[in-house]
Amino acid sequence: MVASDAPRFRDSAVVVLVRGHGRDLETFWVKRSDEVAVMPGFQAFPGGKVSAEDSELEFEDAADLPDRALRACALREAFEETGVLAGLAAPVAIDALETARQRLLAEETSFPALQREHGWRFRAGALAYAGRWQTPPFATTRFDATVARSRSQRRSCGRWTRSPPARTASPSAWRAAPGAPRRRSSASSSSGGSCSTP
Repeated sequence: MVASDAPRFRDSAVVVLVRGHGRDLETFWVKRSDEVAVMPGFQAFPGGKVSAEDSELEFEDAADLPDRALRACALREAFEETGVLAGLAAPVAIDALETARQRLLAEETSFPALQREHGWRFRAGALAYAGRWQTPPFATTRFDATVARSRSQRRSCGRWTRSPPARTASPSAWRAAPGAPRRRSSASSSSGGSCSTP
């Protein structure tokens, strides 16, 4: 395959949900369905490609971040895939979460619309930059994923596993949202890691 025939990278975000501290630190994983086209059956962190609506999500502490859509994507994907509503600035009513999630999965509404409807308040600062990962060259669909870390206590599917404490990088290592000028740093250019594609 020549370079011009290579699939284009799609901007995406992955969220590493963690809970506990020290030896009790746990990371949340999901097993990708065998029915999906991209990396079926892989163990993965929740994540996926950026959607047009992601740029509409409001953050209390960062109205004009160039990476706003990536952060919103990480929060949306965590909610869609696990039922975890991460990055909250204030507590929310738990009883309405599963119904809201089902409506989102059925494409009856968007994540920003649910935010407005339920009064959810998010903090961009609740997502710490944790790295960057690109799908390997053998993948027919390519993703350029920004990886975020968020603390969580709740889950609805998947499993928690014990792991050593994760290294974090400066929040300035977040990359710009699609269409925005990109900021590169040494931390944001790493391509290793243990997560699989969104």
